[in-house]
Amino acid sequence: MIPTVRTPGDAQKAVLATFFPPLGSRSIAFPISPQLGRPVAEFLESANDETLLILQIETKESMDHLEEIVNMEGVDAVFIGPFDLSYALGLFDKYGYPGGLASHELRDASQRVAKECKKANVAAGSFAAGVDGAAVLVKEGFTLLAAGTDVGLLGTAAKVEAERLRGLRTNG
Repeated sequence: MIPTVRTPGDAQKAVLATFFPPLGSRSIAFPISPQLGRPVAEFLESANDETLLILQIETKESMDHLEEIVNMEGVDAVFIGPFDLSYALGLFDKYGYPGGLASHELRDASQRVAKECKKANVAAGSFAAGVDGAAVLVKEGFTLLAAGTDVGLLGTAAKVEAERLRGLRTNG
């Protein structure tokens, strides 16, 4: 996943750095292929086929170039960074936090991403506000969802376990 892709040039650099020739210009680090017991050409082809390139759409500039970015060969998915995109669109100034995340402007941008991705046969992704938020995004056409962050999910799990441990002290 490549953060803050603003322009088609940024997207092209990501494609070139991610894939081996002929799609990209990633260097070939040998002797990796011989160690895998496959011919070099077979290794390179399968590596390109098995690599997923996800570009993050997080700025007004990336929204301005959305159609070109999603239609670039090698791009498999785009992923909205809702916090960054809300901030970049001035929605935190306009609505405060967390109001910018619930604004119609962000929803419009989100729907536009889903629409452009569908036309380009590219997966649309975003963070979801729990299962209810994920359901809304799925209805809009998003297929790549994150229901939380690593820190948030680990923190929630730690709180649950801490409460269970406190319960042992009170119950015994």
